[in-house]
Amino acid sequence: MIDLRICTDQDGPVLAEIEAQTFVQPWGSASLGPALAAEDSHLALAAYDGDQPVGYVLFQYVLDEGELWRLAVLPDYRQNGYGEALLKAGMAQLYQQGVLKFFLEVAATNAAAVGLYEKNGFVRRSVRKKYYGDVDAYIYEREMQDEYDDISR
Repeated sequence: MIDLRICTDQDGPVLAEIEAQTFVQPWGSASLGPALAAEDSHLALAAYDGDQPVGYVLFQYVLDEGELWRLAVLPDYRQNGYGEALLKAGMAQLYQQGVLKFFLEVAATNAAAVGLYEKNGFVRRSVRKKYYGDVDAYIYEREMQDEYDDISR
């Protein structure tokens, strides 16, 4: 069973360390802190292996729409279900709060992330050409149905 915990503004340094080990252009504590403190518009969950934080997800939400801002899993923990658990748990919690539509953008070259999002019901809606330098960004959307079962599996 994957241990997931809600993050607060106190978790900024921990998440920044995950960022530093995961992304080419990581967000630091200064970027993460305000989002983590804004509990009425943001949700962050962290995945733990014992006491070791190994990944996190960050959503922004307004009314019935949510946007996946960040999803990061440490390299040694990838392909073990952490990313999917974080994605599903975050969406499930926001769905219970009334979020019915989710958006995200991802580098077209990030095959693992693209596969994860498509496996979990996201549909590609558009492409932003050369959004990340020479790399395109895919824009994905997922509209929730009345049934909740498909994200809790």
